[in-house]
Order: sequence, then structure tokens, then C-alpha cells
Amino acid sequence: MRIVTLTDQQFYPGVVVLLASLHLHGKISGGPVTILLHEELTNQQYEEIHNLFSPYYSEIEFMLIRTLGDFKGVPKEKFVFAQFAKNPLKILIYNWKYKEKILFLDADTMAIRNLRHLLRMPNFTACPSGAFVDRQHYWFERQYTHFNTGMMIFKPDPDIYNGIKALIEAQKGKIMLGDQLFTNEYIWKNKPQIMNIISEDDNCTLVSCRARESLKNVNLIHFTGPAKAWMVKGIAPKREVPHTAYMFSYHWQLYNYVKKYGVEWCVNNLPIWG
Repeated sequence: MRIVTLTDQQFYPGVVVLLASLHLHGKISGGPVTILLHEELTNQQYEEIHNLFSPYYSEIEFMLIRTLGDFKGVPKEKFVFAQFAKNPLKILIYNWKYKEKILFLDADTMAIRNLRHLLRMPNFTACPSGAFVDRQHYWFERQYTHFNTGMMIFKPDPDIYNGIKALIEAQKGKIMLGDQLFTNEYIWKNKPQIMNIISEDDNCTLVSCRARESLKNVNLIHFTGPAKAWMVKGIAPKREVPHTAYMFSYHWQLYNYVKKYGVEWCVNNLPIWG
């Protein structure tokens, strides 16, 4: 299984923590990694990623994607496919060169417990989402998204790419919607037989940093919304729930320790998630 994420300058700390946490807590390092880029990183950042993580992953590939692809009639400013990029990178990977199964993780996710059971999950697998669609987006049959695209397991499939592409082009830029809503709409309508939604029973709930439930059964955290751990330096906004502060603090602790001492030091010295 190939691990895929995406980043830019702003989200770089998230990628460092994600790759470190997958090895330390997720226990699913060892295979190849592809990091999609909206913009070039610095030479120092490229070197740092290789130096820190090459011992733990069989391949680390950077893939710079500047083109929007062939989405006809959609102005570039209408794309909101990621908070940090106007490029539909998540949708483009359904149509790329690899045929192996993909574990896609946003750069604002962090493994906190074992994720090896994800290797056995079928195509297509994602975590549930309770995100509600704005009222103006009435053309969607549902008023919410079934799954969150921050964690997906799938095999690249040109049919899915072309189907989502057709949905996007049909709107001709009239509304601004992200990859999550378009992907939900196409798969739920056209390929429901392949969709598997992970529940808490699967021991891998993808939890928002604002979620109010207990974290004792959660294996993967997703820092949804504008508040990212590396932007607030460990201090959670007051509007967040109490355990958010701990998540933000732990994220910064892992980032700083990995950069200062290396991954192997963290294996033996970093406090266990608690």
C-alpha cells in the first residue's frame, strides 16, 4: 500500500508529524510514500524529509502538480479543493500512474494508535463525516457528506476521476465546492457498492479536533477547520473543547522532538499518547 499526502510551505509541519506518527504510533511505515506538492518546498525541507524518514519508508517521492488538469469551463478561482491549494490534487490522484492501493491522508492528520488494520480494508474506505452542506448547494440530493476525504483507501480508477470531473464541469464554476462534496456525490450515487465507512467498531474513528466524544478508542486525529496545531503553537482557541489543547500540544511536541533528536529517539523517549 502506498501512503499519499499533500502539502505546501504552510502545511509542511503537518507532513513531518504525519510521517513520524505513522511510524511511531500507526505502525504502518516501511512502504512507499508520495507527497503531492502544490508548490516547491525549500531545498532544506526536501533534505530534511529524506534525512528524517528514508530509514523508515522504502521510497519517498515528491510530485509537483501545477496544472488544474482538463476541467473545462471552470475558472481557477472556483476551485477550493484544499485549504492551502486551488488545485484539485485529491481528485487527480484517481487518474494517476499507480495501480496499487492508496492510503491517502491529509497533512493535518496524526496517528495516535495502531493503524495496521487499515492495510486490510477494502476499496473504497473512508471515515464518516458529519459535515453539513450549505443551503445554497441545493443540487445535492443529500444535505451532508457521508465520508471525509482526509483519510481514504482506494485504488486509482479513471471511471471515478471522469465521473467527478463531469460533476465539476456541469456546474461551470457557478458554486465553490471542495473535493469532499464532489467525491461523496459521485461515489454515493454511482459506486455505492465499493464504499466502506469506518465506524468506531473498526477501531479507527477519524475525529475532528473539535469532536466531543472520548478519544480512548480513536486511532487517527484530523485537525479539521482553520485551526491547525502548527498555527497556534500548542494553544487551542477558546472556542475549542478542552482536549483540543492536549492534541495541539502533543502535535508540537512530536514535531519539535523529531526535528531536534530524530525519529529513533522519539521511539524510546516520547511520552505515549495519553
